[in-house]
Amino acid sequence: MQTSDRAYIAHVRQEPDGQWKEHTWEEHSADVASFASEFAAILGNADWGEFVGWLHDTGKLHIGWQSYIRKQTGYDQDAFIENKDPRGNHSTLGAVAVFNRKLDP
Repeated sequence: MQTSDRAYIAHVRQEPDGQWKEHTWEEHSADVASFASEFAAILGNADWGEFVGWLHDTGKLHIGWQSYIRKQTGYDQDAFIENKDPRGNHSTLGAVAVFNRKLDP
């Protein structure tokens, strides 16, 4: 089931019954931030763990990645992809966004 036409997707899969299971970027990043915070707390750096947990998939907010994941999974066959390799590399997109201190969702 789609949560929203405008939700940023981190992961999506189709269930055996045909329904779509969407894991939004926000849900996914919150889960990872929590896990990373707990792990980094062992080293006395829970705040940094949480921070990088939120940053780790910022590249998936890019419109090219969103179009790619929707089209490639079959979730949205009408997703518009303009480039030859539109998915780019979501980790590189995220690093560039952090470096430039902006996102282009």
